[in-house]
Amino acid sequence: MLRQGTCARALGGVAAVAVVAALLGGSTATHAGSGSLAPPKNYREQIAAKLQQMEDPSTIQYVGITQPKQMFVGLLAGGMRPAVCVQVERPNIFGTRAAWYYLFYFESGQVDGYLQWASSALQQAMQRCEPPLTSMTDLVRSRRRK
Repeated sequence: MLRQGTCARALGGVAAVAVVAALLGGSTATHAGSGSLAPPKNYREQIAAKLQQMEDPSTIQYVGITQPKQMFVGLLAGGMRPAVCVQVERPNIFGTRAAWYYLFYFESGQVDGYLQWASSALQQAMQRCEPPLTSMTDLVRSRRRK
């Protein structure tokens, strides 16, 4: 038989889970209902412009991009939605070539995104863009022309 204190804690835990689920479900519905999630026709150009703001273009050695597809972009960004993964290769702090991964998603004809951070060795090993990647040579070429 459950004690009265144990029962109250269990009900409190269930209530907390219900509140969190309602908040997270509401944030996804808000993003989905606020505008079109389809990729704009010029999404590659928008992503190139964002990357030039997020990275030093003079250090970029390679940029690869996936085709738009349904991906998990995080709870705060709307959960599952059309997105692309971008792999940027540039020197790390030791001067050797290394890869960084970005997720870009779409809303109302605009592109937004973020750098993916791995918080453990396992996440670091699993963090990749699924092939095939299409090269975005315009970012690398613009760097070499200067």
